[in-house]
Amino acid sequence: MTSTVFSVLLAIVALSGCSANCPGQAELLDNPADPLEYGPYKAVEHTLRGGFAGERNLTISVWLPERGEVGGRPCRWDVRQFLPAEQGDKLPEGRCEGQPVGTCCRPDNTYSNCWQDAFSDPTRRGRHPLHVFIHGTGGFRTNSANIVHKWVSRGSIVVAADYPGITLKDLISLAT
Repeated sequence: MTSTVFSVLLAIVALSGCSANCPGQAELLDNPADPLEYGPYKAVEHTLRGGFAGERNLTISVWLPERGEVGGRPCRWDVRQFLPAEQGDKLPEGRCEGQPVGTCCRPDNTYSNCWQDAFSDPTRRGRHPLHVFIHGTGGFRTNSANIVHKWVSRGSIVVAADYPGITLKDLISLAT
């Protein structure tokens, strides 16, 4: 498993291009007038899981830009999966219908313009900048998915991991 995940990551780096001075920068999209605006690409997210960090397991999400048709299902993450089970069980199911804004937790989010486990054709990809997203202490790989999707929609490849020992689940487990 270790060599497979490493090979995938190496291929992603190779597909992403080269340094900041790489040829083809003229092909990059202009900055949008509205930074909240999505670009022309759909985000295709793939999750890799493996024990390639010694005894620790590492979960990595790779988001790829795709202009063509994609299958799969819309990206959806539930914050409860990043919490210890006894804490996650305290969060309500559902989308808090009828509750005043700001008074109810929304533990799950479905993102538009993003697809999980979707077909992605690497032959259409071309060169794209690579962003490595590193969550801070108490974070997790998808806690800033709204920002990541903007980067991918503008043509970037993004790699993010859950870093063992500093995720939200790890820190809450230490405190309880």
